[in-house]
Amino acid sequence: MTIGVFLVFTGLFAYSTVKASFVVAGQRYFWLDDDQMISMRYARNLAEGHGLVWNPGEPVEGYTNPLWTGVMAAVHVLPISEAKTSLVVKLINWLLAIGSLLLVRRLWRFWGCDVDSPLLPLCQLTIVLGYEFYFYTSNGFETTFLTVVLLWIASRVLQEGERGAPRASTYLLMGVLPLIRSDSHHVMAALLPLALWSLARATPTRSLGSTLVTAAKFLPLAVLLPVAHLGFRHVVYGRWFPNTYYLKATGFGLSDNVTEGLAYAGAFLARYAFLIVPCIYGCVQRRLADDAKWAFVGMVVPLVYVLTVGGDLFDGARLLACYVPLLAVLAFVALDRALTEDGIKIAVGFMACVAGSFIPVACFTGVSGADTVFKDNNGGPEESLRVALMLRQAAPNARVAVHAAGVLPYFSHNYAIDVLGKTDAYVAGLPPHKDILRGHNKFDAEYSLDTKRADVIALLWFPARLDACSPEPPRNGAPWAIQLVVSRPFKASFCKNKVVVPFAPALPVFFRTASPEFEAMTAAARR
Repeated sequence: MTIGVFLVFTGLFAYSTVKASFVVAGQRYFWLDDDQMISMRYARNLAEGHGLVWNPGEPVEGYTNPLWTGVMAAVHVLPISEAKTSLVVKLINWLLAIGSLLLVRRLWRFWGCDVDSPLLPLCQLTIVLGYEFYFYTSNGFETTFLTVVLLWIASRVLQEGERGAPRASTYLLMGVLPLIRSDSHHVMAALLPLALWSLARATPTRSLGSTLVTAAKFLPLAVLLPVAHLGFRHVVYGRWFPNTYYLKATGFGLSDNVTEGLAYAGAFLARYAFLIVPCIYGCVQRRLADDAKWAFVGMVVPLVYVLTVGGDLFDGARLLACYVPLLAVLAFVALDRALTEDGIKIAVGFMACVAGSFIPVACFTGVSGADTVFKDNNGGPEESLRVALMLRQAAPNARVAVHAAGVLPYFSHNYAIDVLGKTDAYVAGLPPHKDILRGHNKFDAEYSLDTKRADVIALLWFPARLDACSPEPPRNGAPWAIQLVVSRPFKASFCKNKVVVPFAPALPVFFRTASPEFEAMTAAARR
């Protein structure tokens, strides 16, 4: 049955990979989520010798996934066309996901359950069909990399506790977590209770003093790599934190963060109550071993963390997604040890699986968001790709202002201006506009268009049918798009020079007056 789980996951993954692609001029192009395509541009520049930059010569840390960006850079060293680089990254994520499922099996055995139990494949199937695991894996996020390393560390800690022999390499490996995703120090902290239990078990006398001595020997190893990366960041970028920290975390009050964080954490807890309740039952009724209990207790840390940062913008809890497989195996272990008959185990496990299986439920009921399970539309990837290829042909030297900063800049190769500031230190440091989506609420049109000398604006989500030169502001559209449209430089220099690319009406392109590329782009759009 476990093999069947792998086949189900592989089939779904292959389907979503094909959905997130299309053919242009006889070539099939693949893409990742738009935010991941920003990392892909950094990766390509690194592979080409420009360094970890979005635009060559401009050091701004607009990525939050250093090691994952490094993996992407390795892909760009291979003799693979840009149309297929995203496909290779997806395949790497597929392998990491399979590794996670194998580690779930290993944890199952460590926690004293029979690998022949019918609940093990049901546990794996619950993980596979859940939204977080599937969505982030199939769209190229670093979340799957973070998940497999988290599970690997947990299994090593359990093994060392069982043998009474901690290894320095395990605690060095913990330091890799914040390099996979820059804000994942909470993952290290969540592992701390389990690590302390393991170190206490490995201490011969098991006294508090000897345990603290052992902890002082091993735990500091976990911070070596993060500290080294901190120094690297300051040398290369001149800052102690990534640019997205300034974009999304500065200028907001603690009450705003707590309010948003409570909603974020609450939604996660409600969605995974079917796993959390068995874990609590297992702790209270002694169905979980001590090490399993400490693994569960550690998950309080990320819930506290999201209260300080206000959560995340993506559907599904990206900041908490790496914990879902660990939570699932703890819940199913508790059920396996509480139930005695295989028939009852299958019935209960199947009900838990159905409770967590967003994908089939979404597909059969047509609930909101079902389309995005298989095809991530963040950043209008199809429209962005079509426009990118035309810009690359007709305006290769133009400076392009964008607010979907992934697919279009990656495939066009143009110098790009990120009007929403993820890759722009000045915009990231601006005070936020109120009542607008976080991460999209800092912008300065005059700076982006005039100071940065934009030649072209790719205005995703601006209704193409509207008169861009009208003195009346648009009544609908994204606030950041409207802010550009009503700005002085746009009205003075761009609004009359619009090109709508065939099959991409949601992304009209505006050229600066007297731009030499305007006629070339217009002619290309007519062909």
